[in-house]
Amino acid sequence: MRITLLSIVYTLIRRLTLSLVYLSQAVFRQKRDMEPAVLIGDMGIKWVRRCAPRALFQSPVYPNLERRLYDLTFPSPLTFSAFKHEPDCIKLWLDLGMGGGCLKTILPQMRPGNTRPRIQEREGGDLVNAMGFPGDGIPVFLKEVEQHILPFVSQPIGFSLGGGSIEEYRIAFRSLNDFVKRFPEKQLYYEMNISCPNVKNGRKLTKHPELLKELLLEIRSETDRVVGVKLSPDQTDEMLLTFAKLIYSVPRTYVNVGNTQYVTDSRLSVGGGGMSGPSLLKRTKEMVSLICDVGVPIVATGGVRTRDDVAYFLEQGVVMVGMATALVQNPFCVPKINQSLARGRHNV
Repeated sequence: MRITLLSIVYTLIRRLTLSLVYLSQAVFRQKRDMEPAVLIGDMGIKWVRRCAPRALFQSPVYPNLERRLYDLTFPSPLTFSAFKHEPDCIKLWLDLGMGGGCLKTILPQMRPGNTRPRIQEREGGDLVNAMGFPGDGIPVFLKEVEQHILPFVSQPIGFSLGGGSIEEYRIAFRSLNDFVKRFPEKQLYYEMNISCPNVKNGRKLTKHPELLKELLLEIRSETDRVVGVKLSPDQTDEMLLTFAKLIYSVPRTYVNVGNTQYVTDSRLSVGGGGMSGPSLLKRTKEMVSLICDVGVPIVATGGVRTRDDVAYFLEQGVVMVGMATALVQNPFCVPKINQSLARGRHNV
């Protein structure tokens, strides 16, 4: 009952916030832009987390849902995909029962991202974004992680690496790896975001598997931490198989299928961006079916929002299931999915 009530309140507040933001933009003849509502939502979560007792959001841990990815132990098969790093959001999701997940993709230097508007809603519950990796750079990012995330979590936390060239990935990895070495007791891992459609050359490595293998082998020579690679639903089936086999050849790796899917959208400042949400589910299922026999561990991300979606992928043999848009729309789906999985016939 508690989670149901919180879910209803969250949904109503989200809808009201969006309506007021869009009304204000219409009154002042501004372009429709979802980002102010996102910022208000983040501030709201921060305020509630600071004022309300933590027990209000904590959900049970179900031992039969525990999943292992090499030496990483996830208390639930649900993980958050790499799209946010705000500590209060991360801690809320973990308290609600997420098994772990990746912080948003980070680049070495401070970056403003693309010009707004850069995130919009679409019919059917999808979102499309062209954020362009806005951020303060790795030093500021790591300071926040060290102070506000790592001391409070025990679940596996991933660092998503991005770049426009192989050298940028190297710089990002080495900076992060120096940081990660300081926390041998923490369950930390890496994920290579080689398939972002929102920045120049953000998908360069998806066209050059030989460069990706070179980079993975360099990383493997410097760390034994688990390393994943996030592939794209826009890649051909042939290329997806090629990459899955390549990744499988490097020890302690996994594949994340997939990322957002590029769509044109004139409401965005750059004319298009990466779509996420339920429309991706069909392609995610296709990608899992395509590479499931390769033998590489799979994280299935894209369009997941219900218990049946999660159960389907677990039955196909994936290790973990990633969520993003569903968490934005209603994170209280997490404890409901976990409870249903734990009580149902899909014990994992």
